[in-house]
Amino acid sequence: MPLPTTLYNSFNLGRNNLELSSTLMNPYAKWMQSPNIPRNTHLPIALENIESTIEKEPTVSEWFDQLESNNRKLHTPVPMFFPMKYHNSTYFSTIHKGELKYIEALLAANDKMFTMYSDNLKQKQVRELIISVTNKFPKIYNTNVLRYYKQKKAEIYSSLFKNTGPAGLHIYSIFLDKNIVLVSEFGYELCSLFLPLRNTICLWQHNGDVGAVLKSNGQAMDIDDIFSTKMDLQETRTKNIKIASNELNLKKLRQLGKKNMNQLKDEAIEASLPTSENGKSLKKQELIDSLLEQFMAH
Repeated sequence: MPLPTTLYNSFNLGRNNLELSSTLMNPYAKWMQSPNIPRNTHLPIALENIESTIEKEPTVSEWFDQLESNNRKLHTPVPMFFPMKYHNSTYFSTIHKGELKYIEALLAANDKMFTMYSDNLKQKQVRELIISVTNKFPKIYNTNVLRYYKQKKAEIYSSLFKNTGPAGLHIYSIFLDKNIVLVSEFGYELCSLFLPLRNTICLWQHNGDVGAVLKSNGQAMDIDDIFSTKMDLQETRTKNIKIASNELNLKKLRQLGKKNMNQLKDEAIEASLPTSENGKSLKKQELIDSLLEQFMAH
């Protein structure tokens, strides 16, 4: 006889809660069995030949320290192609493999305890994130922006489920409301519109593996050294996405595109911008780029 729907749902909810509880409590249970727990044992009672054992219970602080220690064992050093700033105890890395590696890396970047969860709980969180993002996809998708990834809409949608690429990461960045920078051996690429005032998820890829770099104290990642020491591998795409993501930028670009060379030169001179380089006049597109860059800087 099948279980009633209400009872079945209640059973599943209880099982999920038990998995999460077990994930958090198992390190504590193992530690409680350790011979290294401080104990006050064999305290003699005056005038009697009796020994009493009084065990000292671990404090909350000690329990969390042990949990943090177990968590660190699942982390790896930051890849060597990152700037020197990130090679110390302040930063650590996760590593992920398989078709869902980018999605798992995003979850790990948002929750440093993710690597300690059971496989069932990890899969549950992956499914929930995929469902949430794909349900929002029709509202999130912006042709003006995402066309610079040179993928069709259907291809980007499919990549949200597995084998996610930069375009799919851009969709996830919109949903999570965070910047995403993907670092590799040769440089970095932005997989989002970069907004300085919001937090950044720092991912890496190398030899088919993917990971997330985090700060051990849980604070937001500082990626200034990445920008200053490594090359933007998709500089043109970064610039185009910045333009396409802002209506004022698009409007200015259309206005500049309608002007002739003389009008552009006059505007450049008025804005104290050069109209030539090494004795050679700048081309129309170069003038437009220069004027638009100054406009966006303000």
